[in-house]
Amino acid sequence: MLFDKQDKGVKNMQNINNTQYFKVEKAPELQVKDILAIVYQSLSEKGYNPLNQIVGYIMSGDPTYITSHNNARSLIMKVERDELVEEVLKAYIKNNNWTRTQTIIKDAQYMEIIESAQYLLTEVYFPVGWVKKDGQTYINIWHGTPLKKLGLAKNANGKHKDGNTQKNFIDADYLLYPNEYTKVHMLESYKVATLMQGKALNLGYPRTGGMLAASKADLHELRAELAPNGEHLYAYMPTWKDYLDVEQVIDESKELLDYLDANLRDDQILYVNLHHKVSDSLDYSVYKRIKKFPPTVDSYQLLALTDALLTDYSSVFYDYLVLRRQIILYCNDYELYRKKRGTYMDLMELPFDKVRTKEEVLEAINRGKTYDDEAAYKEFCAYDSVDNAKKLCSLFTGTEEYVDVEPISDHAKKQVLIYSDSCGDSEDTRRLRTYIESDGHDDMDVFISCNRYLTNDNKDTAYPMLNKIPVIGTHDEYHLSGAGIAAQKLYDNKKITIEQAIQIWKYDYAAAGRRFYGHAPFDLIVLYDVVDAQKLLSLTFMETPNKILCISDDMFRKLVVEKDQFLKDALKVCLPYMRGIFVKTEEQRMIFKAIYGDAYAVQLITNEKDLKNLIALAVRDEGE
Repeated sequence: MLFDKQDKGVKNMQNINNTQYFKVEKAPELQVKDILAIVYQSLSEKGYNPLNQIVGYIMSGDPTYITSHNNARSLIMKVERDELVEEVLKAYIKNNNWTRTQTIIKDAQYMEIIESAQYLLTEVYFPVGWVKKDGQTYINIWHGTPLKKLGLAKNANGKHKDGNTQKNFIDADYLLYPNEYTKVHMLESYKVATLMQGKALNLGYPRTGGMLAASKADLHELRAELAPNGEHLYAYMPTWKDYLDVEQVIDESKELLDYLDANLRDDQILYVNLHHKVSDSLDYSVYKRIKKFPPTVDSYQLLALTDALLTDYSSVFYDYLVLRRQIILYCNDYELYRKKRGTYMDLMELPFDKVRTKEEVLEAINRGKTYDDEAAYKEFCAYDSVDNAKKLCSLFTGTEEYVDVEPISDHAKKQVLIYSDSCGDSEDTRRLRTYIESDGHDDMDVFISCNRYLTNDNKDTAYPMLNKIPVIGTHDEYHLSGAGIAAQKLYDNKKITIEQAIQIWKYDYAAAGRRFYGHAPFDLIVLYDVVDAQKLLSLTFMETPNKILCISDDMFRKLVVEKDQFLKDALKVCLPYMRGIFVKTEEQRMIFKAIYGDAYAVQLITNEKDLKNLIALAVRDEGE
């Protein structure tokens, strides 16, 4: 510290009218690259692998990955992790002559990035507005080996809501499956395997590989933090039970934790990771043996240090199995859970400890692992290794040399899509249902698609049909370009014709079709019951060249009775793209000709047999 006026401040006080100056000398501010260099050197001096430790810190945020030697830990904690990633990427890009990179951000920038990035990876799915572009490589790793039923394996309620998930699977270049069990159930549950053009990636999840690596690494600093007196560590990670009242879940959780805290030994600590609706209602300060998962510690690193996992129906136990340690399943309401959520397998058939009371939980913890899990390990951890992440990343270099991949579909059959807007209580719906339930589809895979919102209003008529056939649900959200929005306004105000508008809309609605179905290789699209003009346009301008139109009673009503001008005009521009146009009565045919003239051959379809025959004929004569 320096005094600018005099060396002694006392003398300066002789004149209180003078302003005094106090100046602090600042140490030179370290740049991110300088901090990384210090951290790297410090880790090397202590005998660590600097790369592994720095990556571990960036991925988890756990400061114990970094040694305190040379004040390295304190230095790196002064820098945001995204800044570290940015610095590393900048150096990598500079050394490899890449031209552009961005940090993932939210909302509009996020959409821009995922639509332009060369490589895409997600453990769930990308949002509805995303359309996969040519040249993109998309890897979907999903987020866990499933216990509860998913997709179309659920009952009819909700099947039509999985369209975006199905679209993501259709467009994926690789779909990661950590075992055959997951592969079989995921492909069967979403029913779009025959539309997938990607490959199955037989590989364990990156997080389980990381957990394996952490279990073998020297993490004494983290263990000292979690168990300062050398205590035995346990983890409790239950699933969220949405079929129960929140207060009930809170009460049940508190009852269990209160009991365990009072009865665990002094050399035992239970770390808990509960849903925030439960966790936020608990006061962890009253517990001696119960602790909340530290927010600065990666959950899977913590699991790697535990002696046992306590859960209920969370699929985390499939991940934890890779460690070959004790798994305790707290199944106090198993029958109710299985009824409400549905499961692919009976938990009672698994070798792990199954308990139903808090007393049995404590007994199992104190008893330790006594069962044989060899068969379960071979079934659910078949593809796991410490190199899971490394093998996955090899795909970003454009090679499959280090991974096990296989085609998902041989595309031997014809693929037919039938679109029906609402599946309401109508003759058209009953006819379609009869067709679906009939025999004779052996040479084709038939999918039905519907508007997820409209279908909700017609559950009684829609759900019985949706239980019979693979469903691909869509929505009524359209993401028109700026030019498309302008064209819509001009058209609505009668400033331009539909023909003029369509020159701008054509691409927009083709993109909308890809948002619904991805790049699904349909051989035939049947526009069976379409009452929405935008849906009509999106289906018409899809890449599939082979389309037929069945004009339903509801469409006629909107055209003739409600006089929907947009639908009328949209139909006008769509008709030339149809290989066949069908109505149900002679009267409808005359009305159609009165509106659109004699340029189009309109045929009658009077029953479900006619429907079956025309679909069979259309798919056989594709492109002719």
